[in-house]
Order: sequence, then structure tokens, then C-alpha cells
Amino acid sequence: MSDKVSRNYTRRGLLAAALVPAAEASYPVLRPAADPVPAPENKRIPFGWSGFRVAPGERARLLAPASGLLAGSARFRVAMAVDYRDEAVLLVRTGGGGVALGRMDIRWAGAFQVFELVLSQRDTELVAREGVELEQVAGVEPLYLFAPSKGLPAELHPHLMVPGRLTAAEEARRRLKSRAVLQQWSWKLGCVLDGLLELGEREAAKRLIDMHFPDGRTLVYEDPRSVPVDGRIYGVEGVLCFGALARVAPEHPGVDLAVEFGRKFRESGHYSTEGCYTVGYPLAVIANQRKDMQLREAALGVLRRRREVLAGKEVIWQRGRPGDLFFPNWARGLAWYLLGYAHSMRYLGVESDILSEFRRVARLSLDLRLANGLWPVFADDPYTGVDTSGSAGIAAALAMGARAGWLGPEALEAAKLAKRGLDGYLTPDGFLTGQAQENKKGEELQRSGYRAMAQLGLGLWAQLEGALSRPARG
Repeated sequence: MSDKVSRNYTRRGLLAAALVPAAEASYPVLRPAADPVPAPENKRIPFGWSGFRVAPGERARLLAPASGLLAGSARFRVAMAVDYRDEAVLLVRTGGGGVALGRMDIRWAGAFQVFELVLSQRDTELVAREGVELEQVAGVEPLYLFAPSKGLPAELHPHLMVPGRLTAAEEARRRLKSRAVLQQWSWKLGCVLDGLLELGEREAAKRLIDMHFPDGRTLVYEDPRSVPVDGRIYGVEGVLCFGALARVAPEHPGVDLAVEFGRKFRESGHYSTEGCYTVGYPLAVIANQRKDMQLREAALGVLRRRREVLAGKEVIWQRGRPGDLFFPNWARGLAWYLLGYAHSMRYLGVESDILSEFRRVARLSLDLRLANGLWPVFADDPYTGVDTSGSAGIAAALAMGARAGWLGPEALEAAKLAKRGLDGYLTPDGFLTGQAQENKKGEELQRSGYRAMAQLGLGLWAQLEGALSRPARG
């Protein structure tokens, strides 16, 4: 065969290979043309990874991926390297700045959060040849996004997501066992770790935990504002991960941080439903393991005090003080309340008043469902639209309750219906879309219709999937 014919066959083979989707989604990386930049003053990018900046009045160029030809339509994505408390719009153009591809709406985002722009096949081909240019056209504060770094998962690089041939649910399980589901060590990562444990993926959970203890003893992480808070618990939302830590490594020295927190814990007078899940449950796990009555009473006290303050006849308030309460029947608030009760009862045993309240709020939640089996952002206001994160959390708690024999078959069927609905919100590579954004801007943002994609939601989806696969008691 001549060299010319051989070259033609080689080109045809490469083209054919490029046009056949791989079994699993792939992530060709777009590297920033400029050098990495440090985090803003007093903040830190997790794990020593790199970032690049997009600021008002500046443009950031991302180079075309080295892989060249791509098949079909892809999704362009970036991920947050530090917390963001503003509302920005990124205009995305082709690398030469000539063709506008679309806009990315980024509001009040947390570190690790992924944002995407769905591209047509034509636009995918343009980006594969030219790369992209990003311009911040709204918002005052600059954006800090992850740049390619050693150890950074492909899913968090600037990249094109090219779908594979697996189902979205199959892809989701693969993402869950990888670093792609990293979140800040807080309620967010806790949702993921508990999801992994519900699925029986202890080693995957342990790998994520170990990343936060580089010397095996000292907790290294950032708070919700990306400020370093090494070696301590930043607040009530920062306790949740210790439940998973205690479950996979009861003797780990990091568990002592949660023990100390639990012994010193005093209510501030301001309550939120998160505490049921982020404080009550991890203290219940440790109390059970160590036969510690003080921690047991602390865990029960967290649940009971929130019932006294936040629970009304047909409403669960998300937060507030007695007589001054906010966020009625917020879906994620219902999820935190129910998950806190469900997870805690596994370790504390069943106290009659705790079980009674769990059943009451489960009934309330069942009555507030939409016809599609999911829950709106505010569960008693269908006009606020579906929130997939709250829906996943509520449904997971219902499934846990039914499998444990605490709830009847209606709860199990409701959880199964919700799971089918949630699967429709998975991206082709398994991330969960349709989530109400982190609650950093109050009720205005929660009622705005804005939706996001975050790994915490996939963790709640995993808790639901795991609970549904668990055999019924007896």
C-alpha cells in the first residue's frame, strides 16, 4: 500500500473514531491561554489547585482541546474555584471572538459548582477548532474558575462534555465514585458522602474524606466563603461530614472534633431545619458507637428543639426564632428535617415522639407533592416550580422510612415515582439539574425560578437510589 493511500486510510480511521461516541462520556479540556492566578485575598482554592479569573472589562481565552474532532453536540462547562456572591453573566464566543455561542447565568454559586452551555453540533465543531473566549458582561465581582491542575478531575476542568453511550443513571453512578462529586466539607459534601454510603460505596466515600486530612489527622478545608478554616468546625452546617467519617473510620482522630463540638454545643436561639440533619444525625452516629449518653441526649435535643420551634400544624419553617419564622415548607427544609429524623433513628433507636413527628411530617410532605411526584421549591406553592434537590432529599427520607417499617407502602411508591421523575433531570453524564440554588440570597432568589446544577443534589439522588435498593426490614 502506498504512503498516500495509507495516510488516507489513517485520516478516515481517525474521522470514523471521532464520530463514534465512546461508551462513557469524555471531557476534552480547554486550557486557559493565560497563566493561573491566585485566589482573592483571604480566600483559598481547594487542594492547592489552580484557577483563572474572568472579570468585568476583561476577556479570558481558552484554547481548543488537543483532541481535535468531536462527534455531535457537546456541552461547554466551567466550575467555580471559590465561592461567588454576586450575579454574573458570561458571554461565550468562539476563540477568535467572532461567533457568539451563548450566555452563562451564574448567581450566588459555591465552590466546585459546575455551569454549562449546551452547544449545537456546528458550534461544537467551532469550539473544537478555535476554543472559546469568555467575557463577563454582568456582575461586579470577578469569577474565579478552576484551571487544569494535577489531581483536579476532568469534570471540573474547563471542558467540552461529549456524551457517551451509557444511560444517564449509569453515568451518575460513575461520577459518584470519582472526584467529580467533590464539594466543600459541609452539608454539601455530607449529602454526597451519605449518598455513597447508601449505595454501599464505602471506599469511594473514604477517598473523598481522606483528601481533607492530608496528614491523616488535621482537617484542611475552606468555609462557605472559601476562607481557610483548618482544624476546626466552622458552624452547625460543618458537622454533617463527621457522620460519614465516623461510619467509615470510627477511630479516626478527626471524629474527636465532632465529639468536642457536641459536648460544647449550645443553641443560639436561632434555629434551622439543617440542624436536624447536619448536627442531630452525626451526633447520633457517634453516640451510638461510643455509647455516649451525653451525645445521645444532645442529638435528641437537636431534633426536639426544632420540632418545638419550627413545626406548625401544616408547615415546617426553614429557620428563625420563636415568633419570627421564615421560609414556610421550603422543599430542602423539609428534606433536612426528614433526613435528620430518618438517619438519626437508625442510630438512636425509635423514641415514640420522634417517630410520631417523622410520620406526621412525612404525611404533610406526601400531601404537598405535585402530580409528577416531585416537590416545588416551596412545597405549598406550585408556582415556584420543581426543585430536584429538595425532591430527592424528601423522597430519600420517605424511602428510608418505608424500608425501615416506620412508614407505609404509600411512602415507598411516592419515593419510586420521584426517582423516575428525577432521572429525567440528569445530564447525559449523570449530573442532576433543576436544583434551587444555594440559599445565600434569601427568599427572592429561591422564588425567582433560577435553577442550578450541583454535586450535592446528585448525593441526595444517590441517597434515594440507595434507600430504594435496600431490602425492607424483616
